[in-house]
Amino acid sequence: MKPGAGKSKGSGYEREVGYKLSLWLSGGERKDLVCRTVGSGGQFTTANLRGTTAGIPGDLRSQHPLADKFFDHIVLECKFWRDLEFLRFLNGEGLLHEAMVKVRKEAEQMGKWWWLVCRQNRRYDILLMPVQALSRCKYDSCYNPCPTPLNFHAIFNGQVYMYKLDDFLKAISPGALLSKEVLKER
Repeated sequence: MKPGAGKSKGSGYEREVGYKLSLWLSGGERKDLVCRTVGSGGQFTTANLRGTTAGIPGDLRSQHPLADKFFDHIVLECKFWRDLEFLRFLNGEGLLHEAMVKVRKEAEQMGKWWWLVCRQNRRYDILLMPVQALSRCKYDSCYNPCPTPLNFHAIFNGQVYMYKLDDFLKAISPGALLSKEVLKER
């Protein structure tokens, strides 16, 4: 990637994540269920700073009824940087932490849960979400038959779950995740 190409890198990453989510939501049949939000959520953020509401929060949105239920419950932000500065993030500092705080605030305003999908150069995608979004007692019902267990980390005093995105999408079915028993209402 050439220097100064950060914006196009981010746009391409948002499309890539949308493609993965579309395949997941459609059981591998469609790649066009999810698209980028106009202005990548900028209209919502700008209106929010003025004390008004306009636009859609997050970087991705539904563009097909098969994705509507997911986005009725989730605000999704995507970040792809050369270095996530993960140690700074764990200390509550840096751009990744700011992105998490932003998506959490926007999701709370909308009465939804949040997902932050991020990647560092030459690394895999990471999914961050609030631990409260999933009901632990019913969590096991989400698993597809999978030869390996879904590994995760609980960070920020157990308030945020962290997964490899691809592992999560393989192990958790969208139908089970979006069932009332698993995804708690806000």
